Amino acid sequence: MFFRVEAFHYINSIVNVKNVYFGRLNGLELVFKKLAHTDELERVDTYLCRGGFSQCMRGSSNNNQLCVIPPSDSFQLSCDMTQAVANISSRLTGPVSVSDVIGLSDAMQCPSPRLVRRMVHRYRERGEFVDEHGLSVSEKFSLLYTLAVNPEPIILQMFPHGEKWPFPAYIGACGRIIAEDYAGVPLRDYFYADWRIRMKLALRLLHIADQLTDNSAGYKLYFSDISLDNYSVQKDSLEVTINDAENILIVDEQLLAEDKNPGYDEPHHSVYDYCEHGNNCLTIDVVSLCSKTQSDFNYYALCKSLLSSFSDHDQGMTGGLLHSLPASLKQSQTIKSLADECAKPPPNKDRFVIKDELILVLESVIKSLTPATESF
Repeated sequence: MFFRVEAFHYINSIVNVKNVYFGRLNGLELVFKKLAHTDELERVDTYLCRGGFSQCMRGSSNNNQLCVIPPSDSFQLSCDMTQAVANISSRLTGPVSVSDVIGLSDAMQCPSPRLVRRMVHRYRERGEFVDEHGLSVSEKFSLLYTLAVNPEPIILQMFPHGEKWPFPAYIGACGRIIAEDYAGVPLRDYFYADWRIRMKLALRLLHIADQLTDNSAGYKLYFSDISLDNYSVQKDSLEVTINDAENILIVDEQLLAEDKNPGYDEPHHSVYDYCEHGNNCLTIDVVSLCSKTQSDFNYYALCKSLLSSFSDHDQGMTGGLLHSLPASLKQSQTIKSLADECAKPPPNKDRFVIKDELILVLESVIKSLTPATESF
């Protein structure tokens, strides 16, 4: 453990409301997170009382609904949790498989054997004497429980910051508290920053969308919880990081290419969602995302929720991150139009082409900035 038990009780009492606590360890700035709100944890505990993971493991249905954690108001905790855990653990035999994890979280809507192997191999809470492709019963339970409550620590371990993935570095865990590297202040703090800074941040966000959509690892990571608060920015470098990775759908592109099901290589194009003022709604077509090797969802979600004039956040933050570009900037209208088209493409225009055009324009403007014009 990386901090004393007394500290855990103190931190737990603080983060029980906000779920996040900032601190230091050996001079390193850290973020401590409770995996979920108390009512969410109670909901999962109640689910375990009803049989929990065993419903998924028995393969008792051809669909994944039995593996999905029910809504918080479905039922209340009414069992001996120690006994419930013992009952479930007694059935956790053999290595972790696709049938164990499917449907436990957004990340595991369509897991592949390769993804499961990656997850188990990189699981930091695994004992050092366990075979690299297996876990002890308690470790397997811990892994499945974490996936059901909040898969963020698992995602941070599968796609680590040290390999240039856009997530904070995972430090460790103690109970239902995890520790991550401090990744900076919320993107929200930059909404009214100088336009040149906002333009650089927009370009970094598009590069993150590129990486999540197309990478050498062969996984598609579709990020559906886009907001000004779910990205962090390092003040000195302006490095952007996704600080809340709970709502990410992972698709194994290699498996789709191997299976070659009908239409697998036909691009999926996200359809613009119309929603009421102040609600950046996004509809996620899980079936399409899980069955296609290419989707423009990450660009759609980013442009609609953060970059375009359709973006609408609380506290009057409207117009998107690229708002209020100076009239003296000759590319100003082009950037605004491309950001809007990226969110809502005109007929017969491809979102992939639009985002590439937007990236090129932003890169061109940023490259043209002289040291004098950057001294803001």
